Amino acid sequence: MLPDGFDMVIVDTLTPRNTSDVIKEKRRRYEIKEPGIMRYIETTQNLIIDIKNVLKEKYIDMEKLGSLMVKCHISLRDDMNVSTTLIEEGINKSLNNGAIGAKLTGTGMGGCFFALVPNNETKRLVGVLKELPVNVYITKPSEKGLILRKK
Repeated sequence: MLPDGFDMVIVDTLTPRNTSDVIKEKRRRYEIKEPGIMRYIETTQNLIIDIKNVLKEKYIDMEKLGSLMVKCHISLRDDMNVSTTLIEEGINKSLNNGAIGAKLTGTGMGGCFFALVPNNETKRLVGVLKELPVNVYITKPSEKGLILRKK
């Protein structure tokens, strides 16, 4: 469970994409052992171990968790080639406006990203993100899952 004082800001880019086509391309790349996808698999396996270790600690190092999230995103962007200009702009705005970590989510090529942000920075970040052609949602991790907070 994440400590109090943090929000998850989820951003829907409203970008249509064909998930089936994205997955087919990933499978094709994996079948031919394309270096980028193989690097992504190795990188992600190591990052998942690191994230699990951070989350096991009695006191979670949120800065480290945020940094690991960004590393996951960089691998998705650079090795998997599934980010978009809008996602990159939103993630950069997030990291420059209070978020301690951000990454795309889903199959890529559109869709959503999320940012982990101290809740004293949430309002500022949401204001900046709303300048983009996106929908922004604020959630709070809980034992019941993510709960949407009113904007």
